[in-house]
Amino acid sequence: MVIIQKNKSRPPKKRRIRKNKGNFHKDAVELFDGEIKIFKTNAGGDTWQFRTWISGEKKYVRKSLKTKKISEAKERAKQLYLELQGKILSGETVFDKKYAELVEEYLASELKSVEFGEKSHGRYVTIRSQMKHFLNFVGPHSTTHSVSSESFRGYLNYRKTVSATVRQSTVLNEAATIKHFYKWAIKSKKISDELYPNFGKMKNAKKVEKINRDAIDKKDYLKITKFIEHWHRSVDDDIEIANRKFIREAILVLSNTGIRFGELRKLRWKDVTVIENVDADDGNNYIAVELEIREGKTGPRHVVGRRGDVFNRIKLLSNHKKDDDYVFVDNQSGKQLKRGVYYKLWKEIMDELGFDEKGYVYYSLRHSFATNQLENGKIDVYTLSRLMGTSVKNIEDHYGHIDLSNKTAAINAGAFIATIE
Repeated sequence: MVIIQKNKSRPPKKRRIRKNKGNFHKDAVELFDGEIKIFKTNAGGDTWQFRTWISGEKKYVRKSLKTKKISEAKERAKQLYLELQGKILSGETVFDKKYAELVEEYLASELKSVEFGEKSHGRYVTIRSQMKHFLNFVGPHSTTHSVSSESFRGYLNYRKTVSATVRQSTVLNEAATIKHFYKWAIKSKKISDELYPNFGKMKNAKKVEKINRDAIDKKDYLKITKFIEHWHRSVDDDIEIANRKFIREAILVLSNTGIRFGELRKLRWKDVTVIENVDADDGNNYIAVELEIREGKTGPRHVVGRRGDVFNRIKLLSNHKKDDDYVFVDNQSGKQLKRGVYYKLWKEIMDELGFDEKGYVYYSLRHSFATNQLENGKIDVYTLSRLMGTSVKNIEDHYGHIDLSNKTAAINAGAFIATIE
């Protein structure tokens, strides 16, 4: 038997009646052809309210005009409307943005710089890490006007509270990135320039941190030399290619001669003598180099070492090869290669290899040379002090942890070996 069930008609739903919360508009008056509306509400009593639509941000601005007089309300509404329009016309946003959203936009723009070859991916990773510290400082839910310019005076103390071992140089680098973020946001009209951070006077890292006298770990050194071997191939600009090659050779010269960074920059071709086919103790030949340091920290001196092949390569690279020309040169102008080029490219190497927190600097290459020579026991302290242009006492004070008892006079056997074709 089939039972047919008839559809029972459902009773119509009762219309939901919303309770009046007392905020509906009354006594409304429109100004500027309806662009502004002023009104009262039951909840607000006789105080006039203001409302206008910001089309660019798809939101209403609503504010109390703090007056019960219609004439004052109209004047204040017009003034407020003109102020808002001024912001819009200058490209500024009317509503506060969350810093988390702004940082996300900023990182997206930095990532585009990586795609266009303007920044390395390693540099982007560092920036991303630095902006995490920034967000932790201002608060993950903070909005643009909730953080004042002066609040950044406490940034250094905050970072030291979070990490007692944080380096001054690390905080200075973070501050530079935060400033760059604000410059981007101000230029993009996302925030006003009055919010630009004031970190106060943060002492230079060199004045508060001891110069890094840690030798570069030998495994790290090999990673550096391996990376810079073909580093120039990742760019297309001829000037940038040449600069990267000059820095590559500078790293090898510093780590194999122990000369100071400033001495390297002042080297001219008349100071360099390359000696081919020098007999080594193992029966092989190598290319040696003799350097005349004319303006050393402790006066002029004569330096002997391996890696004359490096200077042969530099001569092929350089457009300036006369006796008085600089060895490490700006190929376009013939002037010394600028310090900024050295520092920028060294930082890029450290970022790419993830060494930025290790604190390696150009000085570390000089220290690596001294440490390696003493550990190999192939040179006596007196000869090393003369080669490096420093006192025996300074060598003993700073390298006393190394056994200095084994004293012979063969300097070249202790050099770093890193072959680059």
